[in-house]
Amino acid sequence: MYFIMRVRSVYFFIVIAAFSNYSNSNAQPVTILPLGNSITQANNSHVSYRYPLWKKLIDDNLDFDYIGSMVNNKNGNPVWPDYNGHVFDQNHEGHWGWRADQILYGHPSVPGEHYLSVWLQSYTPEIALIHLGSNDIIQGQTVESTIQELKEVIITLRNDNPDILILLAQLIPTTLPANTTISDLNAQIPGIAINIANPAPPIYIVDQNTGFDAVTDTYDGIHPNEIGEEKMAQKWRDAILEALNPVLNVKVFLEGPFNETVMNTSLSGVIPLSQPYFPPPWNYSGAEAVSYVPAGTVDWVLLELRDTTNVAIADTTCVIARKACFLDKLGQIRDIDGSPDIHFNTLINDSIFVVVYQRNHLPVISSVPLIRSNGIYSYDFTNGEGKAYGGSAAQKNISGGIYGMVAGDGNHDGQIDLDDLYATWLVQSGNMGYLTSDFNMDSNVGNTDKDDLWILNIGYYSMVP
Repeated sequence: MYFIMRVRSVYFFIVIAAFSNYSNSNAQPVTILPLGNSITQANNSHVSYRYPLWKKLIDDNLDFDYIGSMVNNKNGNPVWPDYNGHVFDQNHEGHWGWRADQILYGHPSVPGEHYLSVWLQSYTPEIALIHLGSNDIIQGQTVESTIQELKEVIITLRNDNPDILILLAQLIPTTLPANTTISDLNAQIPGIAINIANPAPPIYIVDQNTGFDAVTDTYDGIHPNEIGEEKMAQKWRDAILEALNPVLNVKVFLEGPFNETVMNTSLSGVIPLSQPYFPPPWNYSGAEAVSYVPAGTVDWVLLELRDTTNVAIADTTCVIARKACFLDKLGQIRDIDGSPDIHFNTLINDSIFVVVYQRNHLPVISSVPLIRSNGIYSYDFTNGEGKAYGGSAAQKNISGGIYGMVAGDGNHDGQIDLDDLYATWLVQSGNMGYLTSDFNMDSNVGNTDKDDLWILNIGYYSMVP
């Protein structure tokens, strides 16, 4: 089990992930730093959780690279069989017997400069898996000092890479008497995600404790056996993939309901409680539904992600995810829970372009790939003609440098022509409700829809590949 608090945590291990555009082919591999103590390193009789995690991520087609100054287990290496044509990547930063403060400042038994800030001079992690704190408690350090040192570890990693995502583990249990204090530490680890949450990306708390049995899942009451390593690997894998899932924040205006600076919400009484994009041409089967439509909502929209290298080839074969959302009067697209941050359950191979669909406006696609900043892929179609692929052919200047999607596509075929008049407007004219020919979205189909919008926009067509 793992959860997000706008920061996340894990027991002995913290996973920190920094995301840009992750690719299995064209971009650089995602760098993953396994950071911890003996539970991360393992000995010569055990492969460590790193090996089953490595296999799982290969199965997920994630292009990644373990990094770290260490390549050995304690007292030598076990046999790590090749997997699907790959040789095990041995790099890690697991240090047998080390406490969190020793990760920060070095161990007295190891001469020279061997500690985190020095190691980071040789590599930059995008994801850090942190499972630290067990030795601190076992060796008599306090929960308070350990929490502070875990914070310093995260700060050190962020100083090296401000975009790093942190997967911080709540620690696996032990059969030692110290387990009671470890439980106390685990209870406070989620607070780290809150206390140092901003402005960096979220900290992910990964619960490595729940479901782990110190008797059956370790070989000595402390270190994972094969069963325990598999359990840890699965939780790390699940957390990594969710952390890599894109989160979008998108703004767009619709020409029809736009009024100087905002859009009207005249459809508020007729907007359906379930998403309306089941029919062709969208054929979207999502189950998005609400018990009430939030105040300030203009309409449902459909977001679509396309994964490719260039917008000109971002056709429907590149679609990796879709989601129905609400559009508010200020142009902010919101998830059905009201959040402006839209989460998608997918991985990115190259770059993502976002498409916005609406029932009676021409769709738009971002002209450039979305860039991730502070954990969010943000895009604003409203503040530039060229923000939509196709420029002035794709969206209109609807008010003094404010741009919006083009109204008038009543039959959803991607072009504004006579079919929209004969097939929809003439049929619906004089009626009220949630109708596709209500181009100005005032809940009434009439001449203003035809004269003020459809006639002006005849000849426009979708520029989405």
